[in-house]
Amino acid sequence: MPPLHQIREINRFLSELARDRSSFKRASDLREIASKMFAGFPANVWTQFLGRLLSAWENESGNAEVPVQEALEFLYEACSAGRSEFSYGEGVTLSTVHSAKGTEYDHVLLIGPWRMSSARAQQEEERRTFYVGMTRARKTLAVFDRTDVRPSFPQQMNGRGTHRYQFRAQVSSPATWLNYKMLALEDIHLGYPGHFGPNHRIHHALAALNPGDKLMMRSLPGNGLGLFVCGDTCVARFSRSAQTDWAEKLGSVSEVNVLAMLRRSAEQDTDECRRKGYLVPEWEIPVVEVVLRFPTGTEQS
Repeated sequence: MPPLHQIREINRFLSELARDRSSFKRASDLREIASKMFAGFPANVWTQFLGRLLSAWENESGNAEVPVQEALEFLYEACSAGRSEFSYGEGVTLSTVHSAKGTEYDHVLLIGPWRMSSARAQQEEERRTFYVGMTRARKTLAVFDRTDVRPSFPQQMNGRGTHRYQFRAQVSSPATWLNYKMLALEDIHLGYPGHFGPNHRIHHALAALNPGDKLMMRSLPGNGLGLFVCGDTCVARFSRSAQTDWAEKLGSVSEVNVLAMLRRSAEQDTDECRRKGYLVPEWEIPVVEVVLRFPTGTEQS
């Protein structure tokens, strides 16, 4: 997960606040600034995330007039704390029961087996784990059990709210496995767009990209691997350490989806020689998720 404060939408808002850091504003004032800033832009996961941060700041500050600098510090800390917990969209969350303690979900699928141990102490521990798993559900709960594992905790469940049915696999056409991988920053040549002047088409293409857009992964002329927008504009190039591994997967790539746009500056490069070679002070990098397809029976990595 890249640093959240460098995501285009978050970074743009923080930069706007930094220009007025010595003034006093309420959380509701910050909401109005964000609303005007992103008016006309399609809502996405990052503007929604910013909205949640501002709601948290409103609760923290009591919507009192406080220095903007304090709001900035809170937002940066919230971005740092949320980096390891952030999830994209409304997909399926896969978790152990122990890791899910304290959380709730509208729909929970609890996967067994849920064997009842003969040892009393172990049985009580397993019962508590089973209870924790069930109570994560807000609306619906589906418990998957095995008929060859008896006795089990689900076997004892009854009542009008309980419906039982047995799954029987149907023979169908060969399945296709999907694998989802998010490219790490180490996989991308972070300075690649910086080597093109401000009017080059790569910067216009990057500025036009938004979360949910699709890219194409293709080989580059000569050597290397890149991500392309419609047409022939390469907006990102793989790092040397990643291009060999991904070149081998190229035939399995089904989709490349943009998750976020990351802002980067020449000042972030620790190499002085490279810094002097950049033609623009700032540029953007796409953070993407790659969808890979594998026929049944083939190895996935």
